[in-house]
Amino acid sequence: MSEALLGNVMVDCGDAEELQRFYGELLGWEQCRMFGCRAVRSSGGTVFLFAGEEDYVPPVWPEEEGRQQKQMHFDFQVENVPEAVRRAEALGAVKARTQFGGEDFVTMLDPAGHPFCLCWKSETMEAERIIQELWQAGADQDEEALARFFTPDAEIFWPNTGERFDLAGYLRANCDYPGQWRGEMEKVAADGSYSIARVWSQEGEAARAVTFYQWKNGKIVQMTEYWGDIGPVPEWRKGLGETCGYGCDLPV
Repeated sequence: MSEALLGNVMVDCGDAEELQRFYGELLGWEQCRMFGCRAVRSSGGTVFLFAGEEDYVPPVWPEEEGRQQKQMHFDFQVENVPEAVRRAEALGAVKARTQFGGEDFVTMLDPAGHPFCLCWKSETMEAERIIQELWQAGADQDEEALARFFTPDAEIFWPNTGERFDLAGYLRANCDYPGQWRGEMEKVAADGSYSIARVWSQEGEAARAVTFYQWKNGKIVQMTEYWGDIGPVPEWRKGLGETCGYGCDLPV
């Protein structure tokens, strides 16, 4: 049997028009009609259909014995959770009285009583773009742009020289670094946990940087960088391995 595809998500409610308007405005999705139902549709083709039921009973969450329980809920990833919460409340949602998400997500109840969560957008979705922009800001020695990628309490480690920086110290070390450097990203982990970059200066120096990242709410809370010079194969080692050139792809 070939793989089945998810078609549409049908959401029962008491007032289909109200819920269509709520999710359309909250998510920025198109409001339309499909299959005889009010619906919202994302630019990527995801569709929620809303079915008004006369005997609809809103779920209770957290669950209580003997009362209508939820069967599923939506997790929406957003750029800024507090802003998304305020927008949802303005559109008619309320915060659930009990929260379990800590700093990671907030549980809301839509106008029909369905619970849904507003979550910080996953770093894996944006890792390559963010890390590319981080390195560009570093190469430009743009202190203000570089600072935006880190939490205020970020720690940066350069183990090769045994140095630990707070954010202010790292910004100075990067922006005061002598010479003009450019770089090329060779690999970024899909989950944003590490990157490998090749950098070079106008003076002819070249190096590779292997960088490991820890993230919190889309910003770097800890970064560890290992730097190694790029150069020719030493005489004693020539012939032992295959020469692939300075820009070869690395098996990682």
